[in-house]
Amino acid sequence: MRWHTGRSGIAWALILAVTSGYILFFIYSGFAITLKRRRARPKNKFKATEADIVILVGSENGSTFRFADAVCSRLIEHGRKVFLTDLDNYTSFPSADYLIIMSSTYGQGEPPSNAKRIAEKLAQYPQQRNIHYTVVGFGSRSYPHFCKFAFDIDKLLQEQPWAKALFPVYTVNDQSPQDFSDWLSEWVGRTGYHMLLPRELLTPDTRKLTPLRVIDKSALNEENTFNIRLNGKRLKDLVSGDLLAIYPKDDHRERLYSVGKVDGQIQLSIKLHEHGIGSGHLHALQIGDVLKARLMKNGHFRVPKNAKALILISNGTGIAPFLGMISENKRKIPIRLYCGFRTQSAFDLHRFFLEEQLAKGKLAGLHLALSREAEKEYVSHQLLKNKEMVWHTVKNDGVIMICGSLSMQRDVMAVLEDICNYEGTHSVASLIDQGRILTDCY
Repeated sequence: MRWHTGRSGIAWALILAVTSGYILFFIYSGFAITLKRRRARPKNKFKATEADIVILVGSENGSTFRFADAVCSRLIEHGRKVFLTDLDNYTSFPSADYLIIMSSTYGQGEPPSNAKRIAEKLAQYPQQRNIHYTVVGFGSRSYPHFCKFAFDIDKLLQEQPWAKALFPVYTVNDQSPQDFSDWLSEWVGRTGYHMLLPRELLTPDTRKLTPLRVIDKSALNEENTFNIRLNGKRLKDLVSGDLLAIYPKDDHRERLYSVGKVDGQIQLSIKLHEHGIGSGHLHALQIGDVLKARLMKNGHFRVPKNAKALILISNGTGIAPFLGMISENKRKIPIRLYCGFRTQSAFDLHRFFLEEQLAKGKLAGLHLALSREAEKEYVSHQLLKNKEMVWHTVKNDGVIMICGSLSMQRDVMAVLEDICNYEGTHSVASLIDQGRILTDCY
């Protein structure tokens, strides 16, 4: 009674009040988290064992699920029993007549994070009846490994005696409604399920966009590059290396940018292209303007929690996520940055920040390669100059992260393979499998 009334002292009464408030908060937040997770899962009306149509999805950031969800909903409206899930959830489907696989491709032809186990799952669960299948690949023709993983899945299925292809792999470029409609028309013609292209696929996925305010923006340098800082209310869970999706022309295509998180704000480094819709839209923003965008997880490209040392390799605007990773290096693990630019003035956009991080002990080494000035070299040349230090990092469980152009990535991978072969105890392939070489290149 004295505690509740405060007669034993105001301190005890305040402690009880604060504790009661925390209990109410945890009850609310627990329900909120649970509901959010349930909304993110595919909502299946039918079980895997009773579905006559199974849709399996491979997606790194969730955009492919939008197409799968739309098809699933329409088929259910037409009286079909449909089951939708991740590719890695592949199992026995005793009632299935048709299997639809929709998948994007990550990096250099790699599977997205929810599709890495499909090969072993196919071996583990051979179907007991013939199933007609179709594979739809999602990607962009601007990448050399366009929809490679979709073709890899198709090859795996061709080896299964129960799998009967309806027709060859279809590809969808830049989430094109027309490309997807072509596949849907073919599938409808082969199966007899009459269905039109879902209307929601003709408009951009602009649900739950986050308003972000421009708080800083640099002038264009001679390389037509600029930095921009954004702030908003939903950045707590954002991690350097995650993605920012914008819709500059209000069409179906997303423009994705890898972000750094510096001082709790989004840091972008942008190359303004002459006809670049996304870069032009961002460059037109002024300080104080609000940009509505979607924040997307990029689980493939994050600093491992147990990393003992990091080598960060970038060229051009690929430096953006690394600026955030260096800024957030509170443990002050050894981080060495290898960055390539054409000219010194292009690097000057980041020079002051990086010198500051060196002084704070968050950056252990800075190795700059200029391709049009000084020694006219690339980051691969800098790596070769410091191959002993690179090997020491690899040997001692360090992690290598690469962000920038695909051509740079190919050169760097070749150098890393040479370094590994020289010592003979590791390979690039084994380091990738162990999660000790991480890439986000375009």
